[in-house]
Parts: sequence; C-alpha cells; structure tokens
Amino acid sequence: MKTFHATLYTILTLSVLSCTTHVRVKNNELSETLSDKVVNAFNSGDVGKLMELYTDDAIVISCGWRMCGKDSIAGGMKYLLEHASSLSFIPGPGRETPETLFLSGLMTFSWKNESYHATAKGMMNIVWKKQVDNSWKITWFQEDHGDIPEK
Repeated sequence: MKTFHATLYTILTLSVLSCTTHVRVKNNELSETLSDKVVNAFNSGDVGKLMELYTDDAIVISCGWRMCGKDSIAGGMKYLLEHASSLSFIPGPGRETPETLFLSGLMTFSWKNESYHATAKGMMNIVWKKQVDNSWKITWFQEDHGDIPEK
C-alpha cells in the first residue's frame, strides 16, 4: 500500500510540474543571493532595511497575521523584530520565470519575550518579482512556524 501511495504521489507531482510554465531555478546564485538578503535584513534588526526588500503592494502572511502593503508589513515586522532574531533559511528547489522567482524552504529563528525563550521552526515561501530596474523585490511572503514551544 505504501508503494502505491508513493507511486501515485510521484505521478501526480510530475503531472502538475509538467503542466506549469515555471521551470526549476537555473540560477542557484540568484536564489542564494536573495535568500541571504532576507536573512541579513532580518538579522540586522532594522525594519527599514527589511522593508527595502518588499514591493509597495506586497502581502505577508505570518502565522495568522495578514499584512498588505508596506505600512502594514512594517508595523508587523517592528513587533516581530522586537522579539525575534537569528533567522536562518535553507531554500529548497525553486521555480522561476523571467519575471518571478519562487523560493520555499525551512527556517528557524529565536524568539524571546518577557516570559520565555524558544526556537521557532517552520516553512517560508517567498515570491520575488523582477523590477523595471532589474532588481528583485518580495511581492509575497508566507511563513508558518506553528506554536513556539516554551523553553
């Protein structure tokens, strides 16, 4: 039965991937560079530096929070950066078109508030959009680390 499910899953996955115009990321250097930008901006603790990565109409979904536009995102990030640090992100295989880059991967960060310290672990999905000036900015960011266990 396990073999049947694994085979079915593989067939469905390959079918979905063959029907899309996206291709696997060819430029791992771009993926690594953009991933490093997110990590470095977050770990700087500087909301302004982090906000430079987002388009004006970006959407961020973070564990039930939905933030639309830079003002909303900046408010959420200000709170987050007051309590979180030491982000790490390990991107998995991505997808790209000439104008977009989709990255998904594993992330961890440290959480500290008045009552406890913990390590959050989960997934991050980032959609980068190529800008007119050939720079890349985040247009969609979603992460979910679930509940943060107390330590």
